[in-house]
Amino acid sequence: MTVQTLSLGRLKVEAETVQTLDLLAQWQSVSRVQVIQRLLREGARQARVEYAAGLYGRGEVTLERAAEMAGVTIYDMMAHVRSHGITPPVDLAELRADVAGMLLRLGHGDLARQVLQSPSVVS
Repeated sequence: MTVQTLSLGRLKVEAETVQTLDLLAQWQSVSRVQVIQRLLREGARQARVEYAAGLYGRGEVTLERAAEMAGVTIYDMMAHVRSHGITPPVDLAELRADVAGMLLRLGHGDLARQVLQSPSVVS
């Protein structure tokens, strides 16, 4: 992992937040800086997941693309959207593409091709 420094010299933090950071540092036996770094890392990751899930929910990206954007597995993204009640507009072609992509990752290329080539069923 590449480490870059970011100066936050003018950042103002409320006293209650500083107290919470200090408590977390004490409980975890780490420095305040380490707590802040972890919280920023986790918060940034969560923000990426939520943003990508929102795009998926609006039908702007596939589930697979949302997972890629968020830097998580498709299974993690599936769990996130399910737990947050996010459902995209139903599009059979996108659903087929998502299923085929999962099958390809699992090494089932022939089955993925069948999914993509099977005729649409309209009831």
